[in-house]
Amino acid sequence: MPKIVIISASEVSQRRLLSKTLQKYTIQGYSLSGRKEGGSWQDILSLGKNRVLFSEKQMLLVENAENLGVLPESMITFFNSVEESCLVLLVYDGSPSKYIPKEALQRAEILKAEEIPFWPSARLRWLLNFCGDRRINLEKEAAALLIDWIEDGEELRSEIEKIAAFSDGQTVTSEMVRALSFDEGRSSMLRFLDGVCQGNRKEILILFPHLHQDVPFLMLVTALYNRLKPVIYQYIFPSLSEKDILEMLKVRSYAGKMASEARKNYDKQTLFAFIVELTGLSYGEKTGAGAGWAGLETIVLRLIGSIKKEKS
Repeated sequence: MPKIVIISASEVSQRRLLSKTLQKYTIQGYSLSGRKEGGSWQDILSLGKNRVLFSEKQMLLVENAENLGVLPESMITFFNSVEESCLVLLVYDGSPSKYIPKEALQRAEILKAEEIPFWPSARLRWLLNFCGDRRINLEKEAAALLIDWIEDGEELRSEIEKIAAFSDGQTVTSEMVRALSFDEGRSSMLRFLDGVCQGNRKEILILFPHLHQDVPFLMLVTALYNRLKPVIYQYIFPSLSEKDILEMLKVRSYAGKMASEARKNYDKQTLFAFIVELTGLSYGEKTGAGAGWAGLETIVLRLIGSIKKEKS
């Protein structure tokens, strides 16, 4: 009877964990004797009856193991094997408990992907610890920028490893993240959003032509609204602290920092008027009666023209 190993992970995490597991058992001397998608429990658990010639250890990979259905009670004892010359690797897109009884699961080796926290503050701590364990020197602002723009945990892990390889031991800065982590359109949009919040007129004027070419109009309008929304809420609910509002809106730390910059630069009346006009542009674009890029450029220029203090 084969040894049972179960991978329980979502699709993106699953690829990394499967690759790592296959590599581990290959190093231990197992050869991949077959790859299936589903099948029958009887066929799967009969591995070892017909061994591959000259192979002492063999491994069967079963992807989409949900297609095997529920494990029959009569086969629970097959999970009791300590035989290690044969191995069945079952890959589930999530928990296998719906298909395999608890008694059988307790007898198998279960591998789960590391869960990456959802909340921004916890995710930031996770990323900094992840980098610390791998001796990657990541600036806190660079970390905040990454978690602000990359939601998928596996993509976040992959991105920081890519940047770290490029940095070759140097400190990973926010400038490095902007240059390496985003395509041209996304990078331009991020710089534009920061420029609006910081009141950087020169940056905004330089970026407008690039935005026309690289960024969908409604995507930019929505991103700009979301970046300024925390400030609007702070003006509407003055009794709430900035921290409470950021947590209520689930705003990540970098976006929260930029919102604070916007509040320093624009007064309440100006910002409210801008948000109303921005909402009108969004509605107009969806109904085919909007002013489009020309309208957006007009209201942004009006906004930065009202800055409380002079900026370059």
